[in-house]
Amino acid sequence: MDNIKEEKDKTTFNDIKTVLICAALIGLFFVDGAGYLLIGTLLVIVGCLFTKKGRAFLASLGSLDFSNWKEALAVIFGAYFLLIMVNLFSFDFSPGSEVADIFTPDEEPTDTEGAGGIILFSLGALIGTAILEEVVFRGYLLTRLIRVFGDGKIAMFSIVMITSLVFGAGHYYQTGLDSFVQTTIFSILVSFIFIRFNFNLGYAIAIHVLNNAVFALVLFALA
Repeated sequence: MDNIKEEKDKTTFNDIKTVLICAALIGLFFVDGAGYLLIGTLLVIVGCLFTKKGRAFLASLGSLDFSNWKEALAVIFGAYFLLIMVNLFSFDFSPGSEVADIFTPDEEPTDTEGAGGIILFSLGALIGTAILEEVVFRGYLLTRLIRVFGDGKIAMFSIVMITSLVFGAGHYYQTGLDSFVQTTIFSILVSFIFIRFNFNLGYAIAIHVLNNAVFALVLFALA
């Protein structure tokens, strides 16, 4: 009986610690456009690569399994097709619109800063951001909150909705309500795919990277 009680107390303490960490991560996501959170996540990932315990922690965030390539392609491009529909109904893509202005330089490129360099830098930033956001939201927040609150349908649905609303709210600064709606729907879709395919973080990252890369290229072309 004492052993069971001790184990319960230990688990409860770990659960509280996990929830506090999740709350801290969510708080950082709203600071400086999530810059601190993403830079910190990158440093943690790099640091974990050098220790056995760290690599085990990274593995616990989800798999990177693309062995069933037919399934992977169907899931990734099927999800992206749905996201295209969401984007078309959520955003005004016309030149001069608020969305297009995000990726339009305020000044003409100088000789040392060509348009090609701006595009490559922006694409790299968007792709890197996509990977780090998936590690944080799907890899850590989603998996840890499910461990704490259980994997029942109601619990998982609630966790997906809450984390997705947070994800959307963190992108509100981009174009306001448009960004909030689009990114919230995006997060809900990717979260359910992540869970449905046995916590495959690789699928989530691939969808996010594809979405950001194509979205940026389209905006650059139209702007």
